[in-house]
Amino acid sequence: RYQKEQRKWHLTATYDYQYGQYYHDRDARVSDHEIDVNWTRRLGKGQELSITSLAAETHDRETGDAIVDFNSIREGDEIAYNRYLVNLNYRRGTLRDRTRYDIFYFKELSELDHMARADSDYELTRDGVGAEYTWQVRRQLALVAEAEYSNYDYQLSFRDHDHFRLMAGTDLIFARRLRADLRVGLEEKAFDMARTDGSQNEFVWQASVDWALRRSTNLQFNAGRQIFEFIDLRSEEHTSELQSPCNL
Repeated sequence: RYQKEQRKWHLTATYDYQYGQYYHDRDARVSDHEIDVNWTRRLGKGQELSITSLAAETHDRETGDAIVDFNSIREGDEIAYNRYLVNLNYRRGTLRDRTRYDIFYFKELSELDHMARADSDYELTRDGVGAEYTWQVRRQLALVAEAEYSNYDYQLSFRDHDHFRLMAGTDLIFARRLRADLRVGLEEKAFDMARTDGSQNEFVWQASVDWALRRSTNLQFNAGRQIFEFIDLRSEEHTSELQSPCNL
């Protein structure tokens, strides 16, 4: 890890290398590389601009995103997963200000090659914009509103869709030892190809609690509900694009 800090900017760059060996039908040795760079520039009083970039060549996918991992094959030595991500974020306001907001743009490219099953290969290009607005009502209470739009462009064209997300909630602090966050809202997917109505929406929520039991002991709790993915193909001819069964 390399870190450099100046009066108006700071830079953090991290390189991670992992080596693994699998033992089953054949001995397989794999090497994973990941480079993460974060550059932040202070523009003025209470303003900053940050650029984050990621380049990863790995054999494990741990995105936690059911949309991306729609057809996960987890034989780690038989897949090659490349991921490239750039995120641009502008922030105005600090914890001492009554209001603050963030505006961000991101672009991601993911490529998966399966050595044994060509039908499991895919490419995904994802880009989007979003914003978060915070109103600090009191020192221990803040109201938050979030909005995000993403466009998913898959190699399998019938999976292409737009993703909308609107959330609102609150951040709470109790006696400096207990922090709680709650968000409720709506997520919607609009598929480019659909037999009838290609749009669906779901009520979603997420909550977290962080309790500082002692100076060196914390208890964390997270829960939530995400949108469920469903695809209705426009016609039977599109099923030929998917050579193996897949739970949707």
